[in-house]
Amino acid sequence: MPFQQGPRFTPAAERTANMLAGVQANAQKWQAHVLAPKRNPKQAALAANQKYKNAMTEAIQQDRFAKGISNYDEDAAIATIQQIGATNLVNGVAARQPKIERANQALDAKLAAHLRSIDAMPTNTPQEREAKMLANLRGMRGMKAGGAPAPGR
Repeated sequence: MPFQQGPRFTPAAERTANMLAGVQANAQKWQAHVLAPKRNPKQAALAANQKYKNAMTEAIQQDRFAKGISNYDEDAAIATIQQIGATNLVNGVAARQPKIERANQALDAKLAAHLRSIDAMPTNTPQEREAKMLANLRGMRGMKAGGAPAPGR
C-alpha cells in the first residue's frame, strides 16, 4: 500500500491549536528555564547592541514599521484585550512595581534639577516666556532620552 500524501503544510487552525497546546504543556518548563538561564541575559543583550542597531537600521530602511502597522487588525486587538481582561493588566503592572519605582526614583533627581532651572528663568516678556517654554520642552525630551540638556539648548 503506498503512502497517502498529506497536505503540503499544516492548516492554520491546526498549527494554532498545536502552538497553544505546546505553550500550555510547557509553561512550567519555560518558567524554570527563564529563571535559570544558560548565560546572563543582561550581558548577552549588551553584547548584542551592535546587532540590534544593525537590525533596526535595516528595518527602517525597509520601512517595516509601516508595513507591519498596515497589517494591524483592530478587531483582533480589541478581542484579545477583552479576552485577557483588565485584571491581567493590573497583575502585570503590580508585578513590575519595584522596577517602576526604581525608574521613577531615577527620574526624580533629573526632574527636580530641570524644574529648578526652568523656575529660575524669567517670564517678563514674550521672548522670555518662549525661551522658557522651549527650554522646558528640550529638557523634558532630554530626560526621555536619558539626560536633561541645559536650558536654552
